Amino acid sequence: MSRRHAIEFTLACVASVMFMVAVALLDEVPTPRYRLWPWIWLSLITPVLEELCFRGLVQTELRRRFDRHYGPVSAANLLTSATFVVLHWAQNLKAWVGLVVIPSLIYGYFRDRYDTVKSPMALHLLHNVLYFSLFGLPP
Repeated sequence: MSRRHAIEFTLACVASVMFMVAVALLDEVPTPRYRLWPWIWLSLITPVLEELCFRGLVQTELRRRFDRHYGPVSAANLLTSATFVVLHWAQNLKAWVGLVVIPSLIYGYFRDRYDTVKSPMALHLLHNVLYFSLFGLPP
């Protein structure tokens, strides 16, 4: 990992923690509930599957079709992130779910910048492990 990649990755981790703080401030934090299998599913398996689907398939295909950038953000990243938010919103109809766009854009940035799903996958795993470890599972 290059020095630049390491710095960007660290900043993305900080952004993930800031996202969790925002969620905690905007929503009533549930009483943490922990069950092993659901925690493993939501913290470890889901982020891998989502990144393979969204960044590995959707964003890659959109990037092939729409090679346009708005600063550091590609059109493919914007469209993929919009889809990511809509699908998360369908699972949880709270307004703060729209904040999912922030980590999604970060994951997409790493997909575009380093042409791999490994970095977004690692970031998403870290985010979900921290989130579900701190806040517990949804009711």
